[in-house]
Amino acid sequence: LRNRFDAGLRQKAREMGVSYFNGLIDTISTSQDGFEVDFKRKEPYLPPNLTARFLVDASGRANAVLRQLKVERNFFEEQMAAFCWVNDDSEDTLTRVKTVKDGWWYSSVLPNKKRVIAFHGVSPVVAVFVRDSASFLREFAKSGTIETEFSVEAIFEAVQARDASVSKASEIFGQNWIAIGDAACAMDPITSQGIFHAIYTGIRGAEAIVQSLNGEKTALSNFSNAVARVFDTNQSLRMHHYTQELRFTENPYWKQYFK
Repeated sequence: LRNRFDAGLRQKAREMGVSYFNGLIDTISTSQDGFEVDFKRKEPYLPPNLTARFLVDASGRANAVLRQLKVERNFFEEQMAAFCWVNDDSEDTLTRVKTVKDGWWYSSVLPNKKRVIAFHGVSPVVAVFVRDSASFLREFAKSGTIETEFSVEAIFEAVQARDASVSKASEIFGQNWIAIGDAACAMDPITSQGIFHAIYTGIRGAEAIVQSLNGEKTALSNFSNAVARVFDTNQSLRMHHYTQELRFTENPYWKQYFK
């Protein structure tokens, strides 16, 4: 699953000589050497603080670095996601998306006879699904997204909720810092661009850092402009998808796309 993918990336980074510390940021302050990062919990394996010549916010939607730097974030239409993983012995191997009056469902098969099921909608509906797994599976079955129906016993990780709205940092670079991935701008899951966006901005961001440290004055602004173009294109694509659904335009979820 995703956590294994992330763990594999961290392990690869260690093998390439990257020092890895797992801790929660308490404060970030500027210093003569660039930035000084202090941690909330002083675990034995953590240094008292870290100094960095250049800072990258790769913390996703948490915006751990940008919040410390007081960078504001712009949010677009409201969207939350409720999701879970189930055991699935069916032969259906297709990825499916299905719109309903309160939002849309997504389901895809995973290795080892597992399946992910996700609903995207407004907070009140998602909250009900998180509290009541049976209701979540019942509404999924009613949607007709796939033919197979699942019982609560099929769930091997409880229904969870996450923010799935589109958002963008008001700035994604500054004096010796940049933001990449969801920290820079969080895409809508409907466009399936999250991992690609993270990898793309990671590569382009690393190139921009090297260029900037080598004296290229426009490297960071060029990076910011490239990310802005990707974001604008993605926005147009997702709005094209959403405005194709004309049956539920008065529903709170869909109405926000027809302002």
